[in-house]
Amino acid sequence: MSRNFFEARMAQRSGDSAFPISGKIRVGTKAISKKAAAIPGAAKLFQDALDGKVSFQAAEKQISEQFQVRNPFYPRNTQEFHAHAWDMGAGGKAISDKLMALYGESVNGGPVKLYRFPIVFPDVGGDVDAIIEGRMAVQGGGPNIVRYWSEFNEHGLQVCRHLPEVKKSDMAQRRAGKPIRHPERQAVTRGYCVPQKCNEFAMGMCRFSGKIRFYIPGIPGAGLFELHTGSTPAATEIYQRIMQALRALNGKLRNYTPDGRPIFWLTKKKAVRQYFDEEGNPKKGEQWVPEIEMEIEMPRVIMLQEMRGEEPQGLKPVAGLAATPSAWNQQSQEVNRATSEADDDGTGEQFHGGDFEHLRERAPDDEDACKPAAVEDAKVREATPVAKSGDGASASPAGGQDTISQMQSHAERLGYVEELGRWVQVKHGGDFAAAHKAWMSLSERFSARLKDYLSLSLLIHDQGLNSDLVMKYLKLRYGPVGAGAKLAEMLAHVKDLCNDGASVATSVMEELLDDATA
Repeated sequence: MSRNFFEARMAQRSGDSAFPISGKIRVGTKAISKKAAAIPGAAKLFQDALDGKVSFQAAEKQISEQFQVRNPFYPRNTQEFHAHAWDMGAGGKAISDKLMALYGESVNGGPVKLYRFPIVFPDVGGDVDAIIEGRMAVQGGGPNIVRYWSEFNEHGLQVCRHLPEVKKSDMAQRRAGKPIRHPERQAVTRGYCVPQKCNEFAMGMCRFSGKIRFYIPGIPGAGLFELHTGSTPAATEIYQRIMQALRALNGKLRNYTPDGRPIFWLTKKKAVRQYFDEEGNPKKGEQWVPEIEMEIEMPRVIMLQEMRGEEPQGLKPVAGLAATPSAWNQQSQEVNRATSEADDDGTGEQFHGGDFEHLRERAPDDEDACKPAAVEDAKVREATPVAKSGDGASASPAGGQDTISQMQSHAERLGYVEELGRWVQVKHGGDFAAAHKAWMSLSERFSARLKDYLSLSLLIHDQGLNSDLVMKYLKLRYGPVGAGAKLAEMLAHVKDLCNDGASVATSVMEELLDDATA
């Protein structure tokens, strides 16, 4: 495989992002210790850091050197994110101010803070590692601390990596002013990354480090923003959300809804986590942790995909920030046209409220039969009840065979006795003789699938759903009912929709039908 200079350079630099980073968003902030706060000069430097004039790192270093106070700042968990001017690269305060102007919010009349903002992921195909990274790493601790970090090698095993020390002879030559030029140090493997046997991990120096990389709509620049988190559960949940979207959108992350709104938003939620207090002691309690919200209805996306049997054309990716609502609307209309069908499927089938049980006999050439295999054909033929007269010719079921016995015999043979009894009670007031005509029509049509049909009918009744709405929805999603080849799928799907209640199921079905007929 051919490579160029820059690809080789990036491959050698372990841990570097595949994209340039132009700014950082902080999950938390720093608080000043009681000892440092009692020193006016230290307190002023801390305030300068809060105002964005200097970084917390620079202020902390100056306090340590000037006032001999070790660890003058400690981490502080906050509900809001922080976009400091000194973290915004070349844009500095202008970028920080614009971000706050676009997405800052005031809660209960308080100061404007960054509680929630949209994010757009770069086009990485299926390479999720390029936008969300998780590893163990040694950070901070002074200039003499070896910076170890974990990586997965070519065999898929997690190893511990670090940069080798600079040779003492080279350091002496540098002090003497002699020019020395060496290639960049390349990371070496220390061994396998096993936290249970690691001194740095036991001492609390090596911890989880997660990074998420993204663009922010409305903020100019080619570089990505980067958000760090030390919470393994939070980073794992974010990773799961991204993977969920990736699978649902056919292996390609989409960043915008059909009407041009960003799909992904960064926000925070409260969760019980371990943290460290001012003295560095581990504590456990509620903390604000980052999470990704998705402004998209995943059931609708999945339904459109399954209904079409292919990738939804209305969810094509839009590069960068060039998405326009009009372009999305045009694509969305194409999907709607493709998925919107006439209510009549050509066989004359219609489903309307009380007529749900009285279905027309399907046309013999209806393609919705799905061409069952020979075994299924035999099963269907065996399950179809046909009353015979004495000479063997077909006859009316009332011509000699007891109607109730016929229904019960068929139900026992195919295992739907309970469903039959409830269906007769619900639809025909418990009168088997009155239900026989409708049952014959249904059994001839659905044969061995009659149990699924009755179960679906009872589910609609028990949940108080609108029968006409359900059948139109299922027809749009699965195609005409026909001989019931997909009744089992339909039943399972309606059950899933009702897990969160009939109102939620109704809302989902109405929205899909509205989209298809818009």
